[in-house]
Amino acid sequence: MDMINEKAIASLVKLGFKEYQAKIYCALNTLGQASATEIHKFSKVPRPRVYDTLDELIKFGAINYQKGRPNIYKAVAPVEVVERLRNTYLTASDEAIKELEQLNIQKLEREFEHLWILKGEINIENRILDMLSNSNKEIFVRFSSIDKYEKFYSYLEKLKNKNVKIKSIIFPDEKILLKESKKFARNIEFKKISPTFDDKLGIIQILSNSFVNQPHPNFNKTSILIADMKESIFIFQENKIFEHAIWTAVPIMVMIQRTIFEYLWQNS
Repeated sequence: MDMINEKAIASLVKLGFKEYQAKIYCALNTLGQASATEIHKFSKVPRPRVYDTLDELIKFGAINYQKGRPNIYKAVAPVEVVERLRNTYLTASDEAIKELEQLNIQKLEREFEHLWILKGEINIENRILDMLSNSNKEIFVRFSSIDKYEKFYSYLEKLKNKNVKIKSIIFPDEKILLKESKKFARNIEFKKISPTFDDKLGIIQILSNSFVNQPHPNFNKTSILIADMKESIFIFQENKIFEHAIWTAVPIMVMIQRTIFEYLWQNS
């Protein structure tokens, strides 16, 4: 076949024809009409594949045939065939976009299955207990009131007996927590952030505003618990009562929180 036909074949393949379909259709456009034997000789398509490929092209509406001995085949006008291919291609493209977008939506939905907003102290405390019971490596806990350390201390003690590491930090101006933390020191490893710590990133100020000062007009303290790099819970507290919380098991969110507190821990 000449270069023009080779280019036509390549274009038809791009539009959706199989290679043998494109070769036979181009051959018929050159020959005008031909038998299967003539098509085989001209197109170089293997003889065993000529007949099934002709059937495929007939079903698609790309060729017509006249029954006889032998059957004679003729190509449908290129403008009709290419238009049909183009429409099929565009329809398939639109369907692919819709299906892929749906997959993306489903992915986001699956991710948001791992992000919940909790209300009420009982719900929040139950989630904390679930996190503690499922932990087997490391807990980073930072409660903003002594009574919460006292409330969960027995559960933390059980984890310590299972060789789970339990860490917590104290901000420079938390004198009461620094004093009271001694009674929890047997099972919780506290570190106080040094007042002279060179906080170039401004992380201490941001977290101090959240955990020690008033982070929100409706909430006066926040707490956090990170378990095994798998899940975390960020809690908004009002007058020592857990009011609202954000629980997540989204890996990137947990990793960021864990990285921040490990940064403070290593530099305390």
